[in-house]
Amino acid sequence: MKKILVLIIAAVSGMSVWADSIAVQEMGIEYCFPKTEATVVVQYKQEVFHPGKYAAWAQPLLGIDEQISRDTTVTSVRSAKIQTRAVADRSRVYTVHPESGREMQLLNVSREGILLGYNIAASQQPSDGSDLHQRADRTTSRSPKVVPLLEATFKNDTALYQAKAVAKQIFQLRDNRAYLLSGEMENMPTDGTALKTLLAEIDKQEKALTALFTGTVTTSTRHLRIAFDPARAQDTLIAVIGGDSLRLRVEPEPREAAETVVDPKAKPKKGAPLPSQIYYNLPGSATVTVLAGGKTLTEEQIPVAQSGVAVPLSTDLFEGGGLHIVFDPETGNITSISRDK
Repeated sequence: MKKILVLIIAAVSGMSVWADSIAVQEMGIEYCFPKTEATVVVQYKQEVFHPGKYAAWAQPLLGIDEQISRDTTVTSVRSAKIQTRAVADRSRVYTVHPESGREMQLLNVSREGILLGYNIAASQQPSDGSDLHQRADRTTSRSPKVVPLLEATFKNDTALYQAKAVAKQIFQLRDNRAYLLSGEMENMPTDGTALKTLLAEIDKQEKALTALFTGTVTTSTRHLRIAFDPARAQDTLIAVIGGDSLRLRVEPEPREAAETVVDPKAKPKKGAPLPSQIYYNLPGSATVTVLAGGKTLTEEQIPVAQSGVAVPLSTDLFEGGGLHIVFDPETGNITSISRDK
């Protein structure tokens, strides 16, 4: 009966209760504080070097002194950052009972049960901050893909003969470029755009054939993601990348208790203010450091909701009506308090 009465009163008052996302118990409405989940994201570069098919003849045939001689993989750490997101902390659940009147009717929570605000419209609700932004790994090649331009012609010939044939083709492409640039080639392109396109194609073919001598390099940008508890002190080896030892250092700083929030415009009363059934969270924090080979990649201070202190709002705050409170869904702290003018 109490549950039905609450919903009827809310409808009459014209305020949305978001009944589909509020846990309406027989004796009240439940909400919870957020809990901070953290992830360290390390970005590193991986280069894979492959020797060319004709690397042994790079110098005698093309005069190239530097070429890849063997398969090699080189990995290096580039950067690190800390990502956080908020989830519902089911160990810190609070109930607003019907006896609290308006406090219960105008309470707003997310679908996960995290307290969002009091007497705020849907457009005023802050983002729940539940998404971790993840960067996808990507791979690029420093050298173009080798085109099997002459494979069908000399596939049964010796490697040296094949290398000489490819070198001859490279010199022919260079000559064609020179003729085009000097304007001495027969059937010259009729406009600048066509000339530019033809030169680009010659460059592409030359690089592809030259890679048969110099080799290719494939570069990958990768991300290592490791979840950790920001409320627990630790100094841990988390990975070894390219010979660098990665360490994660977490130094939590729990929050101390604070006074009850009281409306500064309210008239002073004798004695301490009476607590309401609505709590906000004063979050703790943690200093997170990621080191690679003894060097600091990043050092960040992040809020830690579960290390915070629950503080009740004063009943004086709700007197007079027109009150609006917005809570931070990532920490449980108060973002703003205002009244209708």
